[in-house]
Amino acid sequence: MGNKPLDFPAPPPETGWPQEVIHLLVGIGVLDMLNAIAAVFFVYAYFRKKDWSFWLGNLTLTVSVYGFFLYVYWTYASGAWSDSNLAAYVFVLISFLPILLLWLFYGIWGIQNRLSYSAEEVDSRTSG
Repeated sequence: MGNKPLDFPAPPPETGWPQEVIHLLVGIGVLDMLNAIAAVFFVYAYFRKKDWSFWLGNLTLTVSVYGFFLYVYWTYASGAWSDSNLAAYVFVLISFLPILLLWLFYGIWGIQNRLSYSAEEVDSRTSG
């Protein structure tokens, strides 16, 4: 990365970002901001054991993964993953691994029917 300015989250291709990719990246950024706000509501709903918390959690997780795959595809397709930029993109991929693992476990837990509150939790919520 040398003496070049630090780009966030990772540098553009040597020729610069194509115009359509700039629009896409801004759109992903806006979507991520709205998703972060929704995730705060999910955390509140989860700890308050609201009925809609798992629905919102599924939505926010899906939006995160969808945004990640769009980001990876378009940055790769635009040629940004060159030798000089590769380390930055590997860092982005590594930093997203916890979300991908959560997505994997969320699917496994859903198949195992473990994504609901226990009867005791529901009783304590309604009797309190």
